[in-house]
Amino acid sequence: IVDNEITEEERRELLYSYLKPQFATDKDTDSLNTLFPSLPTDNGYIKRVLRNICGLFRVPPTISFDPEEEIITELLEQSNFSFTMKKVHETVKLLNEVIVRPYFVDGRMKLQFVTPDKYRYSVDEYNRITEIWVHYQHVDERLRDWVNEDRFHVWTADTYRKVNSQGIDIAPAQPNPYGRIPYLVISLDESGIDRREMWGGSLWELLKAQLYANKLDFLSDQNLTYNGFSMWVLLNFGLTEQNLKM
Repeated sequence: IVDNEITEEERRELLYSYLKPQFATDKDTDSLNTLFPSLPTDNGYIKRVLRNICGLFRVPPTISFDPEEEIITELLEQSNFSFTMKKVHETVKLLNEVIVRPYFVDGRMKLQFVTPDKYRYSVDEYNRITEIWVHYQHVDERLRDWVNEDRFHVWTADTYRKVNSQGIDIAPAQPNPYGRIPYLVISLDESGIDRREMWGGSLWELLKAQLYANKLDFLSDQNLTYNGFSMWVLLNFGLTEQNLKM
């Protein structure tokens, strides 16, 4: 539900996967492959539904502490807390779960939240997280053509590591400076039962409805384009009213 170049490309790839069983894709010249750049990436239905059903933090709440802690109030303002938590609520409603952590940029606190397709974690017998892997992409600028390499931040209560996609350490493990895993899991279903269908699956039907709408947009646009082109050819190569009557 976030709009940027990366998420737009991911939505395009998702629609491609959704349409693939209905089209030939073996050859580069197959229509779905050649038309990939024009696949629609609209997510308007999802965003409108989430805005309507997610009321938390729509109006920033009044937050107070007893005794009053000026530093906490300042941190909440720095992190744009209410706006970020509104986005977190919408995302959790769609996916059932996200992880959230504070971090600092130039001495100011920000809040990061990560969707379930970007992390995995292990739990103990009491359902407490013992290890979490958070995905990121490393860009190697030394190469002529920049290459994105999949890597992971790996946190336990005692250590912090960076590993590649094979799980091999990129650098020696470091002590965890926080003494705990610095992510909070925010979930609608603490039992994790909804994770069987997708990452959360809370509004999976909404996602399928958006994909179907984008499919109809794609097919109708292609139909209009090709039919319109046929008429253009006929009109520009001798079609007349008399020909139509014949």
